[in-house]
Amino acid sequence: GPSYSTSTKLFDALRKQRFRIRHVQPIELDNEGSPKRSLVLLSPVANKNVEEDQSLMEHVGAVEREAERIVKALRLEENDPIRTALLFAARWHDEGKKAPVWQRFVYADGTTGQFKGKSSKTRGSKSLGGYRHEFGSLMYLTNGTDCELPTDPDARDLALHLIATHHGCARPHFSTPLDRRYSTADCNAVRADTIRRFASLQRKFGWWLLAWLENLLRCADSLASADQDSEDDPNDASTE
Repeated sequence: GPSYSTSTKLFDALRKQRFRIRHVQPIELDNEGSPKRSLVLLSPVANKNVEEDQSLMEHVGAVEREAERIVKALRLEENDPIRTALLFAARWHDEGKKAPVWQRFVYADGTTGQFKGKSSKTRGSKSLGGYRHEFGSLMYLTNGTDCELPTDPDARDLALHLIATHHGCARPHFSTPLDRRYSTADCNAVRADTIRRFASLQRKFGWWLLAWLENLLRCADSLASADQDSEDDPNDASTE
C-alpha cells in the first residue's frame, strides 16, 4: 500500500506542538497512488494548566499578535487586502462579547468597562436567547460606530466575512440574526448583507480558498486561546 512515512513524521511533530489531527484528506496523488498533497484539519490540544478566565482586552490582544505572526509567515505585502482583512478582523472579531446578554452569560456585568472575553463558567446557551457574539460584532461595525472599516472594498468584505464565520456560522447566514441592542430591521439588513458577502466571496475566491482564508482568523483565535470549548460547534454557544 502507499507509504505514509513522511506524513507520519510530520504528524508526530504536530502532536508534540500540541495539535490534534482531526482529518486528513488527500487532494493530489502521485503516479503510484500515494498522497502527494493533503488537506489537514488541526485543532489545538486543550491545556488545562492555563487559566481559563480571560479579559476581552487580553484575548483580543493575543489574537492580534497571532494574526501578525500569520501575515508575516505568509509574507503578505502591507497593502494586500488579505493582510488588511485579517488584522482588522483579529481586532474586532469579538466586539459582540461586550453585549450585556453575553456578559451575563459569563457571569460578568461589564458595567465597569472590564469585559470578560473567556470564562470557565457560563449560564448555559439558553440564557443567550439566540444571540451570537459574531453577529453582535457585525452589528456594531456596520451601524454607525466610530470604528473605521477598511477603505478597500475587497478588504472590507473579507474582514466582515472572517468575523462572521470565525465560529462556523454565516455560511451563508445566521439562523438567529438577533441583537436586541438594535432594531429588527437593522438586524435583518445585516443578515442579508452577510449572505450577499458570502456569495460574492465564493465567486471571487472559490470554495476551497475562501475556506482557507476563513481559517486564518480561526487559527489566530485558537492559538490565542488557552483552552478549546464548545463554540466551535455552530449549534452551541460558548466563550471562545
